[in-house]
Amino acid sequence: MSALFEAYNFPVCHLISFYKDINEIVHFPDGTSTYAGIIYWGKPEHYTMIEAAADLLTTRDFPRISDVYEAIRTPGRTKKFMEAMAISNKIVRILKHDIELWLPKSIPLERFKLFQKHPEYRRALNEIGLTDQLDVVSEGCLPEL
Repeated sequence: MSALFEAYNFPVCHLISFYKDINEIVHFPDGTSTYAGIIYWGKPEHYTMIEAAADLLTTRDFPRISDVYEAIRTPGRTKKFMEAMAISNKIVRILKHDIELWLPKSIPLERFKLFQKHPEYRRALNEIGLTDQLDVVSEGCLPEL
C-alpha cells in the first residue's frame, strides 16, 4: 500500500475531527470564502450519529476508513453491514459517499497514455516497485526521492 493511500486511510476514531476540519469556512484575503465540506455529506448535524458509529466501528474491528469502505463497497455488503452493525442507513450512505471522495483509488500505470506510448517507462518504474499513480506520487513527495 502506498504512503499516499495510507495518508488518507486514517483511523475511524478521527472521523469527527476530519468532518470538523472540512466544514470549517476558509476566508481568503480578497473577501471570498469557501469550505471543503461543500462536496461532503457529513455536516455538524450528523456529528453525534457519526461519532456513535465511529465508536461502534472501532470496537467491532473496523479501525480504518478502508476497512469500513470494503465492508460497504457494494449494495449487498452495505445491507449486511447495516444489519450487523445497527448503524442507520443515513449514516452509512454519508460515510460511503464521503469515503469514495477522499480515499484515493490506484490506477495502473498502463492506463495512462504516456505509458501506453512509452512502455519502457512503465517497465522501469515497475522494476523499482512502482505500479500505479499512487506509488509514483508517494515516492516523489520528498525532494530526495
